[in-house]
Amino acid sequence: MLLAKDSAITISQYPHNLGLSVRCIKDEEVRAFDRADYVTSVNWEGREQLLNTTLPVIRINTPDERSISKKWMKQDLDHGYAKISIENAGVYDLASTNIDIQGFGQSAWNFPKKPYKIDVSSPLDILGMGEHKNWALLANHNDKSLLRTQLGFNLGRIFDQVGWTPGAQFVELVLNGSYIGVYQMVEDISLGKNRIDLDSTAGDFLVEVDNRLLGQHTYTSTKNVKFSFAEPQKISAAKLVQYQANLQKIEDVLYSKNFADSATGYRQYVDVNSFVDWYIANEFVKNNDANFFAYVFLHYRSQEDKIYAGPLWDFDISAGNINYNNNDLVEGLHVAKGRWINQMLKDPYFSNLVKQRWEQNKNALWQAVQNLRQQGEDMALVANNNFTRWPILGVELWPNRIWPETYAEEVEELVQWLEARYHWLDGQF
Repeated sequence: MLLAKDSAITISQYPHNLGLSVRCIKDEEVRAFDRADYVTSVNWEGREQLLNTTLPVIRINTPDERSISKKWMKQDLDHGYAKISIENAGVYDLASTNIDIQGFGQSAWNFPKKPYKIDVSSPLDILGMGEHKNWALLANHNDKSLLRTQLGFNLGRIFDQVGWTPGAQFVELVLNGSYIGVYQMVEDISLGKNRIDLDSTAGDFLVEVDNRLLGQHTYTSTKNVKFSFAEPQKISAAKLVQYQANLQKIEDVLYSKNFADSATGYRQYVDVNSFVDWYIANEFVKNNDANFFAYVFLHYRSQEDKIYAGPLWDFDISAGNINYNNNDLVEGLHVAKGRWINQMLKDPYFSNLVKQRWEQNKNALWQAVQNLRQQGEDMALVANNNFTRWPILGVELWPNRIWPETYAEEVEELVQWLEARYHWLDGQF
């Protein structure tokens, strides 16, 4: 809750100990920060106000309060380090620490509430998610439930054959003293301990299906699948040729006459289980970009000569938060139409595994949907902060299907869409 600093407030006015949960990357434990409401001073609309919250508060200060661009502030622009600190996180409070920072995203960067990437010089454990150098702050501006990305990551723990899934924690962000809103501090997709366990020196690589070909190193396959190589970031010309040949070999076998043969077909080069779980997770929420358009991450393990699906990423335009491609409708398959997946689904072995995994996990999936109502209630106070800062409830934003007047209605619309989608898919799988 945002209040004028001179307002008379009593902490007992507000609900205590909401216990918002943190899903940790190390295991399946759900850890709660059990704390009373926290009040801190922030700037907003040109004056000092009090922020009442149950979430960790992240403060970032840039050199000379410079604006953040899509270039690294220190590495690319040589403006010096920004500073980050965390308060109201108990044992995970963080004293002021140097970071580099940049903006990122495509459509998300065009919104006034912007996402950021953070790089620290030495591995840092943020909010109990494990040590690493690379982090992201997701804004979720056009998802007014604030919950779709969290749901997407939870799907990765239900359909866990996708391997590593980013950990995430809701936070309040204060940038150069000004309150910016509710964000998610997220483990960024990268290699290393506590992230994706790949050995790039042995020929392993991480690649994104990226129809825009925005990466430094790219490849377009004969079936017109467009790839941007994400890791390693430095790729020699010889390595690039090898990576491209690996992808093309997999695609050639996948589209060959005997592609479904258990010994000589695509299964010798594709980790089927990871693709099955990746497919179900994205098809359930009808993730718009997951039809092999963008933000589809795959990783190749050289020693096995196999490609794996995952990690999961980018769920803001999913679960009915869209008004095109028929993805506003609960009926219909969308991800199934994407290249590679469409071909895999023609293999009875693959399609039967999809049915089996759905049956194995559908009760957990249903429960995850039902949990959203409680999560929405737990978020009520901080959602009020966010939508006081950004008064967009009841306002149409691209690509919203609907725009309810209240946060509670946003959450309920999300749950009802997912319930209907669940029942429709249960009849298909």
